[in-house]
Amino acid sequence: MADVCAFLSFCTMARFTALGSPALFDWAGIHFCLLQIKGFASHKNGRPEFWIFHIKLLLDMLPTLTTLQQRMPHLYSLDWFCPQCYSAPEDLNHFWTCPYILPDLNPRLTHRSEVIKFRDLYLSSFLSLKSLDIFFQTEFSTLDCWDYETPFPSCLWLTRGLLPAHLMAFLKPYFSLSTIYKTISPLLNDFQVELYGKIWLCWNVLFHA
Repeated sequence: MADVCAFLSFCTMARFTALGSPALFDWAGIHFCLLQIKGFASHKNGRPEFWIFHIKLLLDMLPTLTTLQQRMPHLYSLDWFCPQCYSAPEDLNHFWTCPYILPDLNPRLTHRSEVIKFRDLYLSSFLSLKSLDIFFQTEFSTLDCWDYETPFPSCLWLTRGLLPAHLMAFLKPYFSLSTIYKTISPLLNDFQVELYGKIWLCWNVLFHA
C-alpha cells in the first residue's frame, strides 16, 4: 500500500501536472522503464552517471540555464537567454532544439536523427513479432510523439522518458502491454544514452567546463 501511495504521489508531482492531466502519460510503462535502466559508471569516480542523467531528465532537473535561474536568481539573471544561440531561454526543451551549430555539435539535428532511429527500431521490433499491414506502419510513424520537426509536446515528453498515453493506446489493440513495455524499454534506454553522449556530455565539455 505504501508503494502505491508513493507512486501516486510521484505521478501527481507539480513538475508533471504542469504538463497537463496525468492521463496524458502511461505511468505503468514509465515505472517499468525506470526499473530497467541500464546505469553505467563513469571512468572518473564510478558513479552511475547515466542513471543520474536519466532521473534528472525525467524530472526536468538537469542544470539548464533556466533551472539555474530558478535556483539562484542572484547569480543567473532572469534576462539571460541561451548562451549559445541567444534566441530563447535555455530550458530542457530548447536544449534539444537549439539551432546553434558547431562541427561536432548540432543538438537539433542530433535529436531529430535519434528520434527517427528510435521510431524506426521500435517499428521494426513490432514487425518482427507479427505481420502488420501498411496501415499500422503508416499510422505508427505519423503519431505526433515522433514529430521532431515542430517538435510536438509529446515528442519532447518521450525524450524525457514520459510515455505518451496515446502511443500505448494505439499499440494495445495489436500487442499486450507486457510486450509493448518490454519492447520500448531497451530502445528508450538506448535513445537516451545517445542523447547523453552526443548532446549532454558534449555541451558540458564545450560550454560548462
